[in-house]
This record gives sequence, structure tokens and C-alpha cells, in this order.
Amino acid sequence: MRDARSLVMMTVQKLARCFGLPDSKAKMGAGACDVVVTRPALGGRHVLGHPSYSRSVKCLCLRIARLSEPIKCRVSPSPSYPLPFYCLPSPSPRLLYPRQVFSSSSSSSSSTAMSRHPSSLKARLAQGHRLYGASFCSFSPPLAEIMGYCGFDYVVVDMEHGPGSPLDAVPCLQALKAAGAFSVIRIPVNDPTWAKKALDLGPDGIMIPMVQTAEEAAMAVAACRYPPKGIRGAACGIIRASRYGLDIDYPQKVEDNLLIMLQIESEKGVENVAAIAAVDGVDCIMMGARDLSFSMGLCDNPAKEHEVDKLLHQAEAAVLAVHKGTRVYLAGVTRESDPPPSMYDRGYQMVGGVGDLSLFRGAALANVKKFKPGPS
Repeated sequence: MRDARSLVMMTVQKLARCFGLPDSKAKMGAGACDVVVTRPALGGRHVLGHPSYSRSVKCLCLRIARLSEPIKCRVSPSPSYPLPFYCLPSPSPRLLYPRQVFSSSSSSSSSTAMSRHPSSLKARLAQGHRLYGASFCSFSPPLAEIMGYCGFDYVVVDMEHGPGSPLDAVPCLQALKAAGAFSVIRIPVNDPTWAKKALDLGPDGIMIPMVQTAEEAAMAVAACRYPPKGIRGAACGIIRASRYGLDIDYPQKVEDNLLIMLQIESEKGVENVAAIAAVDGVDCIMMGARDLSFSMGLCDNPAKEHEVDKLLHQAEAAVLAVHKGTRVYLAGVTRESDPPPSMYDRGYQMVGGVGDLSLFRGAALANVKKFKPGPS
């Protein structure tokens, strides 16, 4: 088995390739973890702040900070003993996750790894990516982690219909982040207090339900922005969204990174959707076909689905026709009569295909039907 020093050095080399830096050099001092990755092209050094390793899992999580001088930290003699995170004095530390370090791809493809995985959900949409997501109501961190590892681009943590509180959402957001999936929190109501509590948790996006007018849309956006553009309360030094104050640039960059999604779920919302989408700060319109059906008095009746489709297509065209300097994205949830390919073809960039509870229910039912013995 590799000793601690050789494992750290192996990982540093993989890290350099991950960033596509053939001119990088790695070195390690004697006796202590004094690992520095030097980048001549950009200047400065990237310091390995904490190695964490396990006998059973060949992976390391690295917190990298750009500093003028290296930081020394002691290495445990036993590779099975994980060292804690070290607090690095950097305004914008970067977290690199295990699957990025120990990728099976070659170094030639790793040079574009960062461009393939933009730092924000909003950036991926701006690059034209079509994303496939899921809803999440169980508030089970292991299930959230599984969904991320399975490859969903984004997961909507549902505080509108799910039983979880903001405190319950935190480990789910952490699990999604660790597994490489973007997170969106859906709050129960268009309310500044709920928006503030959700945003302080640090999701990649926020989804605000039942928006029906441009005035309600402006109120929703204001709740997501700091003064003078909005009314969001500032506690940047203690919230998870700012890495508990370590990310001192958070207030300046949150507006560029946060995806603000407004849900259209009623006939009135469809009537005003163009004006809603045109409000400054609205990034994405989320179409809610089921709630729209209920608002029309159809109660999700399949025989009347064509009437819902007519309004949906009307709203979609109105959103895609909005021009306000930045593109407004379309999001929605697939139905049996409206599969993801059809939605992407109509201009959707975010399509939610399934939920965690429905996935579990389906798997459980299939298992029971297949293996449970009948009456004797």
C-alpha cells in the first residue's frame, strides 16, 4: 500500500493534469506536508491545505488556495486517520472533489475539464447546455448524494411539498455539492423571509412558486438581491452561501451566479408570462403543467390534456420571444405525453424527469410484484 507521502504526491500530479497545466511542477518538503503546485503561466502557488485519505478509498479531497507563500501542515503517520480541514486565508478557496481528481479520462481531455463544468448552474445555461434534473422531497442526504452521482445535472430540493425545513436541507445541499450536482431550492411561497432563509443556505438556484403578475415577479427578484437593488437581509459573515464568511466576494458575485426561477402555474400567470419574464433579474420561467391543469378546473384529466398543452405552448412562445439583454430560460417537468426530447425541441433548457420518492415507489412496487409470493 502506498504511504501517505507518495499518495499525496500522486494526487498532486493528477490535480495538475485536471487543471490542464503541463507547465506545473509539484514538490514536497521533508517531514511535513509542504506541497505546492506552481503555475508559471499565471504566477502564484496553489497550496495543498489538507490531505484526507482512507485505507479503503483511494481518494483525496483537496482544498486549494492561491497564496504568495506555502502553508505547512503535519501529515498523520497513519493514512487511515483523516486530517481535519485547515482554514486557509484566501478570499476564494476552490474545492476539488474526488471524482474530479481521480477521473478515468486522459490528460488530453482533462485540460477542458473546467470548461465542461462551469462553476455555476447559470453559467452552464449561458453556455447553451440542456440540463436534465430531478425533484427531491425526501430530504435524505444519502438519496441526494446518489442522485448526484447518478448524473442528474440539477436537483430541486422541494421545501414547498417536501417535509423538510431549511436545517434539513443543509446536509442535502452538501451531499449534492459533493456528488457534483447543482442544487435548486423551491420555497413554499413568494415571500422575502423564505427567500432569505433559502438563499443563505447557498443553493445554485431558487425556485419561487405561483407567480402571476409582473409585480409579484419584481417582489421575488428583490427578495433575492441585496440593497440597493433588493431587500435581502445581509449576514454574509455567517451564512453557508458565503462559506461562513470565508468568501468575502460573495455579495458582489451572487447576482451573477444565482439562478432565479419563477413558476407559472395558473391561467393568470400564463396571461402575464411575457411581462413576468421581462422583469429585470428573472432568469428562468418554470412551467407547472399540473398546477395549471388544476387552476383550469381540469384536475389533471388526461382527456383534457390538449387544453393544458395549448396554454403551455402559448406561454413557452411568449417566454422565448422576450428580449431584455439576457436570455430567459425555460424549465419544466416531463409528462407521459410530453417526454424530454419533445420539450428540448420546443426550447426548454431545463427538464425535470422524475422525483426521488416516485423513483423509490416504482422500484419498491416492481420488486414486490416480482418476488412477493402469492397467497398460499
